[in-house]
Amino acid sequence: MFVKVILEKKISSIAEFFFFDENKLSFVSLDAYDPKEHLILCLPKGHNSILLRVPDSIDSSSLCKNSSSISFIRDACLVSDAYTFLEITRFICNLSSRYDSPLNLAELRDQGFDSVQIIYEVYLSFFKCPDSEFFLKQQTIFADIIPRSKSFSQLFSYLVYIDKLYSILTKKNDALVEECIKTLVVIPTYGNLSYTCACLASIYIDLVVSLCNKGKAPLLDIVVNDDCYPEAGYQDDFLKLNRLNLVSAKINANNVGFLLNCNKTVAANINKWHKHIALLNNDVEVLPGWINGLLDTFSIFDNVGVVGSQQISFQGKIQDAGGLVWRDGSAWNYGKGSTPLSPEFDFARSVDYISGASVVILAHIWQELSGFDQRYVPAYYEDTDLCLAVQALGYKVIYQPVSRVLHVEGASCGSDIEDENSLKRFQAVNKTKFVHKWNSILKYKNENADNVDQSLHSQKIKSALVIEDLLLSPDEDAGSLYMMNNCLALQELGYSISYIPADNFCYMRDCCINMGLRGIEVLAHPRIKQIDDLRNVKGSIPFAYKRNWDIIVICRPCRIFSIKKLREFFPSSKIIYYTHDLHYSRLLSYAQNSARSDQKSKYERESQNMKQIEKDIFSQVDLVFHVSEEEQKEANQLCPHNSVYLNPVVDSPSSFEQSYKGGNDIVFVGSSSHPPNLEGIMWFLEKIWPDVSSEFQDSKLHIIGKSPSSSLVNLSSSFESVLLHGYVKSLQDVFGKCVIGIAPLLSGAGVKGKVLSYLSYGLGVVSTSYGAQGLPNIPVDVLSVADNSESFSEAIKAKLSVSPTSFKKNRCTANNYIQDYFSEESLIHKMKEGLDLLDCSYYKDVLSFAKYSSSELDVSYNQKNSLVYYRDNPF
Repeated sequence: MFVKVILEKKISSIAEFFFFDENKLSFVSLDAYDPKEHLILCLPKGHNSILLRVPDSIDSSSLCKNSSSISFIRDACLVSDAYTFLEITRFICNLSSRYDSPLNLAELRDQGFDSVQIIYEVYLSFFKCPDSEFFLKQQTIFADIIPRSKSFSQLFSYLVYIDKLYSILTKKNDALVEECIKTLVVIPTYGNLSYTCACLASIYIDLVVSLCNKGKAPLLDIVVNDDCYPEAGYQDDFLKLNRLNLVSAKINANNVGFLLNCNKTVAANINKWHKHIALLNNDVEVLPGWINGLLDTFSIFDNVGVVGSQQISFQGKIQDAGGLVWRDGSAWNYGKGSTPLSPEFDFARSVDYISGASVVILAHIWQELSGFDQRYVPAYYEDTDLCLAVQALGYKVIYQPVSRVLHVEGASCGSDIEDENSLKRFQAVNKTKFVHKWNSILKYKNENADNVDQSLHSQKIKSALVIEDLLLSPDEDAGSLYMMNNCLALQELGYSISYIPADNFCYMRDCCINMGLRGIEVLAHPRIKQIDDLRNVKGSIPFAYKRNWDIIVICRPCRIFSIKKLREFFPSSKIIYYTHDLHYSRLLSYAQNSARSDQKSKYERESQNMKQIEKDIFSQVDLVFHVSEEEQKEANQLCPHNSVYLNPVVDSPSSFEQSYKGGNDIVFVGSSSHPPNLEGIMWFLEKIWPDVSSEFQDSKLHIIGKSPSSSLVNLSSSFESVLLHGYVKSLQDVFGKCVIGIAPLLSGAGVKGKVLSYLSYGLGVVSTSYGAQGLPNIPVDVLSVADNSESFSEAIKAKLSVSPTSFKKNRCTANNYIQDYFSEESLIHKMKEGLDLLDCSYYKDVLSFAKYSSSELDVSYNQKNSLVYYRDNPF
């Protein structure tokens, strides 16, 4: 049963927060709100109602009764399942990118699911966990609702309200992160107080949404500094902003202009706790994820100096998606007028410059440069100059589309370059100064509008195309993790990365967001529908331009049929094959482990066929990347070829010393959709765990891995000591309780990611020979090899019985082994070795890279928040 709650009027502020008690089916006021008891629902502008589910145990009429004191509710009425389905379906189709087509909804019913309940969960997720895409859709549809057009008293009342909510959340949630690390947010103004209020309100909304959904938010010091706007009564209203907890409002004694206003405000307010400085125009409204998107980028990539947002007009079109600077000193706002969610603008990349309307810079770099160069007083070209100066110091300038802002272009400085009363006239004047200062750099830039493909990726000297089976999900499988780190290493060596999921060419939104966050461009449907489409693939903004790549990395044996076409389409490109493992060897292990003769014969035939395919690939490509020295030697005996081995890089604890929390548990990691994993853990549960658990009754077995099969669920449920977790976002939460990681694999090939993860966390490892493949010189103290149930059981018991001193020593030995053989430095070294074989250039001074780690910004679509794909699986 559902109730439609109708509001007094359509929401005209940026967003409103409602506090809902699901157990009592009632709304409460802000004063009565308790984060531990009540659900926060965030409704963006334009909404005038919300649908809520009524539990069967509650009288639906109580909603009106219990909420009668809440002024914003006009009515609440029961609605049918049919009405609910139609209303929510319309909402999702109009305001969401989290569905493939309306057919998704019909398919739910065809499959016998409770479709109303399912889409209600998705519907409610938008209000519980709103994101920038959702807010952007509201802006496009309800563009006529302009919060900043309200009176100052209305806007200020709203600011006081949301400031109070922020304070409640930080106090009751204990949510603030390290108090010693802050970001100084500087908002220079000159009048337009309504814009400033709307800007501040949007920052508060971003912080509140982060607190509600992540339990934490960055700590900001916001300084709004007005450049002595002379209107009567303005300054008194402006100084009222000081009543807000996060805001310090100040006024210059005299007008100094935009550039000096920024410089003086930073200089007067920066302190030792400020690691970053954010510069934000007051004619900007930030969208949820704004500040986290900017700040997280400094940890996702190495050596970042400046990060900037995707800037969008209030009409819903891109204003700036990373700037290009040409040889004559002119500049492009890339993507201007295009759709913000287009894949062409949906990935982070190094750029020439970022518009100063929304940027974050490392504080020590700003101070080293003394802020904006004063030759550009009063304004224009100061942000472009700053970015080139940051690059000259050896730092990256990154455009990050996960951080989005709405921007009223021209509200700050005007838009007419011919207007003598507008600051815009200084654009032409300062261009001449800019060219004079940076001529030694600009002469290496391309001519205006020439070679756009190369110009889009400042600080990248080459480009790479990766053709894999599926989009990367590095938290879910080792193959994705290996390839993600290979891509990140190539990026650091100076390569821009494009990626094609060639198995189905499906553009799965959550994976694409997570890959784009890390600078990987995804080429998929509808831009690419088959490999043949690469023949004519082009960029389209601002005009069609030819795409090309210096190296092409192909994966999986099925790509053999693409090699000839790729040679034809890109004759100058070098083609690399990444093995993941020797597939023929893995199939042969299946045959050796098969009890049935017909299966054994089947796998032997498949192994022989695969051996020929892999042999043909090795002979046709320019270079092969193997995953271990062991497999490299075996493959070269099969067919001599150019090759190097790339030691995989895996997850590691944020603090190794503090990663072990105490406990005596055992862990297995592996998706049961991969046959060797399911076969191995079932064998372990049947043959080994009963013996171990009977002797060590305080030990638990943790099984981690998405989509556990019904057979695994049933078998594990027969043991009280077995905890079946399914997918786990953070391994550290489980690994911290464990002392042993197991790899009871009865078949397979390649280097096992689970074993490397165990070692990086300092766990002792018990493995079969298959699980220990590709590990050179592994110390026997940390990894025991056992190939039958009796010896496997005894090896586990031995490791569970070691002394605390030996355990501590073995933890360090395991972690040191990973650092010696499977570190970021070793991967960079081997990748350079491969590029040298191809005579491909790269940045010689790069020694390491920022390996993959999960981010608070990562998105995961599931049955609770999306209709993109529905999985009837609780794990």
